[in-house]
Amino acid sequence: MMPNRNGVWKMHPFALRIYGWAPAVHQFAAVGCALERETKSDKRLNDVKRDEVLAFVKANGLGRTITYGDINAVFPREP
Repeated sequence: MMPNRNGVWKMHPFALRIYGWAPAVHQFAAVGCALERETKSDKRLNDVKRDEVLAFVKANGLGRTITYGDINAVFPREP
C-alpha cells in the first residue's frame, strides 16, 4: 500500500490498483480501481482516482475517518 499526503491509499495487487482510505487502524475502505496497464498508459489516472476517493469521503461526511501516516501507523504489528 502506498500512502500520499491526502490520506488516500493505493494497494498494488498483481495487475491492479485499488484506491481508498484507512478509516481506522487495520481497516481499508476501497472506493475504486484501475488496471495497472491503464495507469501506465494514462499518467493522470492515479490523480483522477485519488480525487474520486477524496470526493467520496467528502460527499459522505467521512473526513474525520481518514487515517494519516505510513503503513506502520495504519497497519501496526500486533505485540
